[in-house]
Amino acid sequence: MVKRIVWAVLLVMSILLVWVGLAQQPATPVHQTTKHLAQGQASQMPLYTEKRLRINLARYPQLRAGIQRMIPMPGLQGAWALAKNKSATAPHRLIKTVAFDPQGITTSQNEIFVSAYDHNNKANSVIYVLNKWTGQYIKTLSLQFQDHAGGVAYDPDRQMLWVTGHDGKDSMLYGITQAQIDQYNIRSRLPISYQQVFQITTETNNSTMMYANNALWVGYFTKRA
Repeated sequence: MVKRIVWAVLLVMSILLVWVGLAQQPATPVHQTTKHLAQGQASQMPLYTEKRLRINLARYPQLRAGIQRMIPMPGLQGAWALAKNKSATAPHRLIKTVAFDPQGITTSQNEIFVSAYDHNNKANSVIYVLNKWTGQYIKTLSLQFQDHAGGVAYDPDRQMLWVTGHDGKDSMLYGITQAQIDQYNIRSRLPISYQQVFQITTETNNSTMMYANNALWVGYFTKRA
């Protein structure tokens, strides 16, 4: 009888120790591809709950105080994308991945555009399109290359979305019309076409971009300065 009591006490203590240990561990995001993600879509399931995010933002009071809306970033829990295929008849195939890292963001009158690249270097870079007013995911645009695509900008005067890239030698700017965006469907297994293509030979890495005063402003970073 005494042994049973001792073992029961030890069992309860062990459970309590494990529970306390787990409670003290920081909540870390867990990547898990959404099982029922429709083909061509991107999950809008966040890595953290809103409560956990606000706790993490506690160290930045000015930032936290200024937040009016929070929209979950697409693709962090799974997204469909295009990967190059060796077959000439089917140059791209649809794959699902959890390896996309968000990079740049810009807005049009009614949409939000977020660029992302696959850090596993399997899928082409993408641009997620969201409704600006509801925050809901609309579609994924597949670009023609694997790149960081860190700079995205929208020209409202010409209704043109711009994204930065690199052709292996020079920095590039790619222009995509709003009409192309509206008509595009990634399930076609074709990357979106570019209406405009410009080389930038003055800098080797274009990392960010914005549109203002009838001009595209392109910036880059360097580890030397």
